[in-house]
Amino acid sequence: MKVPRNHKRYILLMMLQALLIVVIEILAIYIAWIYSNWIFFICGIVVCLLLALLLAKYYYSGAFFKCSICETTFKPSQKEFMKNVNIKRGRVFTCPTCAKKVKCKEGFIYGATFR
Repeated sequence: MKVPRNHKRYILLMMLQALLIVVIEILAIYIAWIYSNWIFFICGIVVCLLLALLLAKYYYSGAFFKCSICETTFKPSQKEFMKNVNIKRGRVFTCPTCAKKVKCKEGFIYGATFR
């Protein structure tokens, strides 16, 4: 299956954001160690946590899920999305159509198709 161009760009942006978080944290640890001051480390942790929340929100904005029973494509609430753990090949959600708690396949919607 061919991966759409905008999905590749989406994944690339997420990887760059994650790399930025790692670099900022490493710099915060290094600066805190050089100056022997914990305030740099604490500020680095706070900035990295905020960036991680933005990354999770960006990930949520592009993700949709498909029920394995009724084949309905839906987007859960952000609270439910953050609460559920990603398991092998999907997440467990309550389907809005069939009202069953099932493992849903994750995908992205481009145009009218689910990928």
